[in-house]
Amino acid sequence: EIQKNISSPEFFPDLESRLDRDHPGLMTRFRAEMPDLRPDEYRLFLLNAIGFSIPTISLLMNEKRELIYTRRVRLRSKIQESDIPGRDLFLDYLE
Repeated sequence: EIQKNISSPEFFPDLESRLDRDHPGLMTRFRAEMPDLRPDEYRLFLLNAIGFSIPTISLLMNEKRELIYTRRVRLRSKIQESDIPGRDLFLDYLE
């Protein structure tokens, strides 16, 4: 049942809507300030911002844990190197 929900085309957009509702406009702002990221980078930020653990993110993204750690480090670097207004806020969600 869980795998069926994860593969649903509405799964990640629904999570984004919930995050934007619970943390007003966070995901919308992240997408606007970091427009050149890949879809998997947006998903990684989303799942981190929601508070999922690395093992859970690994399951949801169907990737090995080590790869999730590596991608998170790379995403943090991209955000740190940017000169965007929300940089510190976004980095807080990738702790």
